Amino acid sequence: MAMVRENLKDGKVVSYKFTVFLGRDENCKKLSKCMTWRVPEELTATKAKKAAQLEADIWEREAKQAFLHEQDEANKQIENYTFNEFINNVWIPLCVRDGSHLPSTIAFYEYVLKIIQPYFDGTLLNEIVGIKVNGYFVFSN
Repeated sequence: MAMVRENLKDGKVVSYKFTVFLGRDENCKKLSKCMTWRVPEELTATKAKKAAQLEADIWEREAKQAFLHEQDEANKQIENYTFNEFINNVWIPLCVRDGSHLPSTIAFYEYVLKIIQPYFDGTLLNEIVGIKVNGYFVFSN
């Protein structure tokens, strides 16, 4: 259920702020979305509160549906990547070379990837499961 909070001006409710929790990202950071709904002037305070709750429920459904659609589209794009394409085109540029790592950390990641990449060359990301990773460790020694 969306959180609904009143915004007051001179003691009178002028708008409501809706906040919906969408989940967590890969770093466990909360993902949420907000919207402000202005109260029509002809509504009384009680009717405005009920109307705000109805609008919040409708907006929450739409926001969650849009979020799930975005997630599905992102997952479809990732499913088509091979391991090496994902590492070289997505992970290294966006996660490793994002300015938050020391040069020694970047060098370490690149060194490890030179060892790992030949084993997973041509493998789609959604085909990499625990047994395949376990096979890497067994056969690489």
